[in-house]
Amino acid sequence: MASRAGRAIRLYTVVVSVACAGAIVVALQAERGADAARRRASAWQAEAGRWHALSDRVVAHDRATLSANGVLVARYNGLLDVTRRDQARLLAALTTARRAARAAARPIYVGGGVIYRAAASGASPPAAAAAAAPSGPAPSAGAPPTSATS
Repeated sequence: MASRAGRAIRLYTVVVSVACAGAIVVALQAERGADAARRRASAWQAEAGRWHALSDRVVAHDRATLSANGVLVARYNGLLDVTRRDQARLLAALTTARRAARAAARPIYVGGGVIYRAAASGASPPAAAAAAAPSGPAPSAGAPPTSATS
């Protein structure tokens, strides 16, 4: 039996050594897989950190842009107010100038039917009156002007 026992021990030794080798291979593969998983996790964390930093920069940029746009809106609104005031002043001055031009273009009736008009070329009123005097009977002093004399 000694030979059987020796063979059994040899066979047992081979089986145990193959099982141990298999266990070592599985452990090494698991370690390699764990290393790969750690590397992937580390890469994901680094990527997440980069995205987080980017989002922080974007938020800071958006806040700065919003603030700058607020300043521009305030300046634009101020410019609109100034423009409205200046436009109102300009329209008032234009209305005054038009009224003055109409008043200067109206004939002035003086007793005796003499009509003075504003001189177009800077001539004096008597010279303009001679040029603009109607050729016909003068209206009476108390009568209002008619379209035939104006």
